[in-house]
Amino acid sequence: MSRRQLRDEVMTFLLAGHETTAVALAWTWYLLACHPEVAERARDEALSCSGTATHARRPAAPAALAHGRRGGDAALSPGVGIARQAVGPDRIGGYDVPAGAIVSLSPWVTHRHPDFWDDPDRFDPERFRPGRERTRPRFAYFPFSGGPRLCIGRPSRSWRRSSSSR
Repeated sequence: MSRRQLRDEVMTFLLAGHETTAVALAWTWYLLACHPEVAERARDEALSCSGTATHARRPAAPAALAHGRRGGDAALSPGVGIARQAVGPDRIGGYDVPAGAIVSLSPWVTHRHPDFWDDPDRFDPERFRPGRERTRPRFAYFPFSGGPRLCIGRPSRSWRRSSSSR
C-alpha cells in the first residue's frame, strides 16, 4: 500500500465513517420515534438483555437483539449514491458500459423500489427476518455497497450470526 493510499484509507476510516454512522443513527432514531410500537419492542428486547443494577448480565448475543437489528436494517440507506468506474467494457441491463465509464448506484432508490419490496415506503423491520433475503434479488439491499469495495463500517457477518454459547 502506498503512503497516499494509506493516508486515504485512514481519512476514510476516521472522517467518512463518523458521518455515515451519525446519519444512520439519526435516521434510525427518527423512524423509531415515528413508530413507537417498534421502538417499544426494541427497548424491551434491550432491557431483557441488560440485567439490573444488582445483577449484571453478560453481553447479549446478536440473536437476543434480533428485533433491534431488524429495525436498524430497515432504517439503513444513509448513502444517497455510490459511484464506481468500469475497469473494462460491460453490458448491464441491456446497456453498454464502456471501460472507464462512471456507474452510479443509489441505495436509497433501490431500497424503495416496488419491484423488490412490498409497500416499499413503509418502515417494516419484519422484512429483515432471517431467510427473507432469499425472496429478493441479491443487491436489492446494499447499504454498505457490494463486491470487493465494501464500506469499512459494514458489520461483520459473525456479528449477525446467532450465538447461544455466550
